[in-house]
Amino acid sequence: MELASRIAVQRLLKQYGVRPRKALGQNFLVSTAARNKLVAAAHIKEGDIIVEIGAGLGAITQELARRAGRVIAIERDENLCVVLENLFKDTPNVEILCDDALKVFDIGILSFGIPKTYKVLGNIPYKITGPLVRALVDAEKPPRSITFMAQKEVGERICAQPPHMSLLALAVQHAAHASFIYTIPGGNFYPKPKVDSAVITITPKAHDISQDTKLFSVAKTAFQNPRKQILGTLSRNLNKSRAETERALASCNIAPAQRPQELSINQWHCLTEKLIR
Repeated sequence: MELASRIAVQRLLKQYGVRPRKALGQNFLVSTAARNKLVAAAHIKEGDIIVEIGAGLGAITQELARRAGRVIAIERDENLCVVLENLFKDTPNVEILCDDALKVFDIGILSFGIPKTYKVLGNIPYKITGPLVRALVDAEKPPRSITFMAQKEVGERICAQPPHMSLLALAVQHAAHASFIYTIPGGNFYPKPKVDSAVITITPKAHDISQDTKLFSVAKTAFQNPRKQILGTLSRNLNKSRAETERALASCNIAPAQRPQELSINQWHCLTEKLIR
């Protein structure tokens, strides 16, 4: 049975007496074309190990099983885990992990036996998109790539560039390369969400995790007042004199009147180095 279809989704929901849970952001993919485009964006090769987040009713899992060497499908909803276990009980390269993905990655990637090279793919609920992506890119052994669907607005924020940067964009892009691939209209899901989704790819890059606390202490301070000029915000909230803050801005090629969303990743790193000792 092809799982990425409206008929299959409605049949499984009825068979197992399950209803989509809005609190968990459950909108099931019902388009084989959209599903296959998503999987293709991950450039999966035979033998790849894939960690799928939010396996749902197995529409994406099914295609991953056809292409990858091993699939570890994570699903938080215990009712859906029952469905997945039954659907893939005879698929030897699929392992169902019934757990909260955010907790799984937070406690360490090796906790469920993943080797040092793997890829992540999934349909990530809105509420955990930021924290989960941060956990992945900051993992001791980060994935080679992260390909996921999220609300279009969230995807745009993650991939934003100056002068439209956000704290979320900074949090992701200082540790990874992020690309907005394409939009997936809401009609490709059941139930149909009120907003469109987007496919995003993220490739983690080497970064100094020990410097994150300093970087975000400066950035969070600035983004508390995103419409205000950065000179006044930083000097006031970091207890720095205006003269000291002006010198730091000048050394990082930042005008005092600029707003935080106008700064580049390199400028944030420079500013952190100058202001936080």
